[in-house]
Order: sequence, then C-alpha cells, then structure tokens
Amino acid sequence: MAGDSLDDAVVAVVLTHAGRICLLRRSSRVEYDRGRWHCVTGYLPRGREPLVHALTELREETGLLECDLASIEAGRTLSLVDESGRRWTVFTFRGEVSTAQIQINWEHDAYIWVTSVEHAERDVVPWLGNVLEAVA
Repeated sequence: MAGDSLDDAVVAVVLTHAGRICLLRRSSRVEYDRGRWHCVTGYLPRGREPLVHALTELREETGLLECDLASIEAGRTLSLVDESGRRWTVFTFRGEVSTAQIQINWEHDAYIWVTSVEHAERDVVPWLGNVLEAVA
C-alpha cells in the first residue's frame, strides 16, 4: 500500500453521536497499534481527495455510508511525528452520525462510545488527542 499512497499522509475521522465519541480497538490482525483504541483512519492514496477517502475509510471500517452522517466537517490538517521519527500529514474530519450502530471490519475487534477519551480508561494511540483537538 505504501507504494500507491501519498508519502506519510493519512485521513482520520472522529465519529460522534449524541455527545459521545466512537473509539475503535485495533485487532490482532493489523500491523500497528494492536489492542489500542483510535478513530477511523487510513493511508491517503496518491491523487485522492482527503474527504473522498475519509468517506471510503468510514464505509470500510464502520459500514456507515455518507447518508448515515448528519454532518461531516474537516478539521485542521496536522503534522505529527511518530515514535520512529517519521513525519505524518493527518487530514482530520469529524462526522456526526445518526446511529450508534456500526459494523466494524477485520481491522477492529471492538468499538465503544465514550463521553471523553480521558474518562474512557482505555489504551489509546498516542496521536488521538491531537486529532480530537483538531476537530473540536
């Protein structure tokens, strides 16, 4: 996938419903951050618009379609450095959904709706706080 992606660029979609945030737990079948909680994410393919790809990732990871969204808004674009020193461009979005029912794919083994990440008492990915702040 790295060969057909925009180098070091991802989309990140924070789902909200009735004042809660959806967290997805990474399954043991993924390469990175297994067992950690995060939002919908995906590498951004070269030449693809971030919003279009965010909607694709949303459908793949949660089963939600654009018609299931009450709204979707772009947040700030972030530049973050991971633990290995690699710099990432993160195109952030916040989507308010009309239902709390989602259907996760193989990338996740659980989901939960929380009022705040701080009170979730979950092992979250290190960059989640940055993404939440960017879409606030």
